[in-house]
Amino acid sequence: MEVSRKAFLVLLGAVWATPTLAQNEPPRGMRLTQDTIKTFLENLGYTPDVPSTPDHPYIIYVKANAASFPVGVTLNPTQNVLWLFATSPQLDGEGLTGELALRLLQANDTSGPAYFSYSREEKRIGLWIAFTNGGITPGYFRTQLEQFSRLLGQISAIWTSRK
Repeated sequence: MEVSRKAFLVLLGAVWATPTLAQNEPPRGMRLTQDTIKTFLENLGYTPDVPSTPDHPYIIYVKANAASFPVGVTLNPTQNVLWLFATSPQLDGEGLTGELALRLLQANDTSGPAYFSYSREEKRIGLWIAFTNGGITPGYFRTQLEQFSRLLGQISAIWTSRK
């Protein structure tokens, strides 16, 4: 009878303590929404430019190669994918030349999983990377942003060369 009582008290203590322990555990990551991106970025030390409409990105500024670059942070319409992107200055004249396109294609060997795009209308090259929106921790986001920034620093030398 005494053993059963001790087992009951241990079990009761474990059940009682579980909610308290769960509250003290750090979050395992979050799913960002259009409403939480701003606070998430601010908590990481950034001062994001707030979009004029909900379908526009938040803009933060990152350093790479002693220069500051604007980086867009946005969600796709279903909010399942978080995007980071940056765009080149507007290209001169005809826009994307064959030589510049070839240099960007060669840079693909080291840029994955990021990829390039080109806007004919705006005459700008884009660098994009996507992440599944779920379980995003500040450390994970910061690591991805740092890698993107390093890549942006390397790639910006290509798209500013105008060749």
